[in-house]
Amino acid sequence: MKNMTDLRSKLIRLAHEKPELRSRLLPILAKSAAQTYDEYVRDWKKLKYPVKVKGELLPEERWKKLMLPEKKSAAKDSAPSKIVTTYRDSAGKEKTSTDSWLAKWGKPTKANFEKIVSKGFEDKSLGTPVEAKLVSPTSETLFTYKPKTAAASRQEKTSAWPPPKLNSTLAKAVAKTVDKHWAVHVKSLDDIRAAIGKGVMSSLPIRDQVSYQGDVKTWMASLKKPELVEMFRTIEKIKNGNSATTYTMTEDAAQALRAASDKEAIRGPFSMPRSSYIPKDEPTLQQRKNTPEGLEIWTWEGYSRGQDRVVPYAIAFAGKADKPLWHHSFRDVNGQERMIQETIKNQESRIKQKLDRREEKKNFQHGLQIGDILYASWGYDQTNIDFYEVTKLYDKAVGVREIGKKSISEGQGSDKVVAAPGKFIGPEVKKIPQGSGGHVYLRISDVQSASKWDGRPLHETSSGWGH
Repeated sequence: MKNMTDLRSKLIRLAHEKPELRSRLLPILAKSAAQTYDEYVRDWKKLKYPVKVKGELLPEERWKKLMLPEKKSAAKDSAPSKIVTTYRDSAGKEKTSTDSWLAKWGKPTKANFEKIVSKGFEDKSLGTPVEAKLVSPTSETLFTYKPKTAAASRQEKTSAWPPPKLNSTLAKAVAKTVDKHWAVHVKSLDDIRAAIGKGVMSSLPIRDQVSYQGDVKTWMASLKKPELVEMFRTIEKIKNGNSATTYTMTEDAAQALRAASDKEAIRGPFSMPRSSYIPKDEPTLQQRKNTPEGLEIWTWEGYSRGQDRVVPYAIAFAGKADKPLWHHSFRDVNGQERMIQETIKNQESRIKQKLDRREEKKNFQHGLQIGDILYASWGYDQTNIDFYEVTKLYDKAVGVREIGKKSISEGQGSDKVVAAPGKFIGPEVKKIPQGSGGHVYLRISDVQSASKWDGRPLHETSSGWGH
């Protein structure tokens, strides 16, 4: 009745304000008191539209709002919905638990339902959760929720990771994670992959970085050389485009970059190729012949501004390095030749030392026997002593086990310790003995090298003094 009362008031007001509509409104007013809502709608539809008021068309939306009010829905059942949860116990039997939907949880929407149920599933006291249903007061199932296994959740989350596009947006993210001169340290395509991967990880939320780490690595490995080279150039343009000295890649460096493979070096912006040091257009340029392996020497004559005359020049390269060993001008040819001969002699000496070390390593005999004791002295701001006993001999290696030690004297901050043969405290590890000049040692770890023990007590930092 309230609907009809409000409507009647609106009709009377409209008839009062718009006399030209009275001929259509008065018949409705006469009947409205006895009409139901549906009957009123039926009569309203008989009215002709459009309607003009003072020569202007009355907007249809305003006409509908005044003449056809919304029908108020009937009051819903006040009984709350229920959550029916199914559990499976250790014996495999299923049982159910029923809880009412509380008003503090808000409206029983699917999002709220899944949020409440997922928290409830953390309690395993009733058994393993199987599923939960939200049931209306009329026993209608509104929503169903089944918990995902941890493996399924990880798989779903990982597979949902969208690989980024190699564009300027990604290049900007990478540029924020590297310093201005990062390209100086780029030696291979893998270095570019690492920089891109770092930029991708920095753009991910912290909670996703662990989940997507494997996918990011797989995606990085799939990047091809042309894509990496293009990203290299884009990142460099962003990093150095607005700097005082704008980076411009030389043609030689660009060619080296295009020719680089995963194992070859990619030149950074301040790394010049070997050819850029050699004056190819100089007519007197010559390469010295019969030089030792790995040594490259060039000579030529050129004008020296300091001496104001034409003087001899020479430059030397060693190994695969692009940076020269030296690059000098000389007062005369004799000085140039002395420098060249000295360089050749040093290179021959290095080659001989290298061959000697290789031969010595090939014929090295460690001389260790089963039962020999070795010790490792190590520590930062302290001294730790560990003892090892040889337990097995192999062709080129030995098996050793860590053994205990005993203190024979204690002092202020320092103790004297000796080995306890046969008191093994660790498993056997296989190590290859190394050494030269009669000295033998084993590389135990990155911070430990064990040498043969002569039986004398060794000093160790006392307990409570940093040990």
